Amino acid sequence: MLKLPRVKPLVGIATALREDQRAVARGITTCYNSGVNEGRITAVKLQKRIMAGRAASHSSATESSCATESS
Repeated sequence: MLKLPRVKPLVGIATALREDQRAVARGITTCYNSGVNEGRITAVKLQKRIMAGRAASHSSATESSCATESS
């Protein structure tokens, strides 16, 4: 079924998920997650881009990082 040409890009992802099915199931069902860490990493990367002068002028990205810090 996943060999159809229109879903060809999904074959690699499906194969990887199937090979590591136990880890995927644990990641979905556990109450722990890395959301806080991912948010902090994103904020640090944005700060680095701003300091290097490569950040896009998206005010929503800045506002969302400020909103997470105050929470």
